[in-house]
Amino acid sequence: MECQNRSDKYIWSPHDAYFYKGLSELIVDIDRLIYLSLGEIRKDFVFIQSQYGFFN
Repeated sequence: MECQNRSDKYIWSPHDAYFYKGLSELIVDIDRLIYLSLGEIRKDFVFIQSQYGFFN
C-alpha cells in the first residue's frame, strides 16, 4: 500500500490501486443500500394499496 505519513495521518495517493478499489466498493455499497431501502418502501406501499382495495 502506497502511503505517506504526515502529521500522524495516512494519506493515500489517488493513483494507488487500493484507493480506487476501496472508493469504488464504497460507492457500490452505498448504491445497494439506497436501492434496497427504496425497494422495501415500494413493497410496503403495494401491500397497503392491496389492503385498501380489499376493503372497497
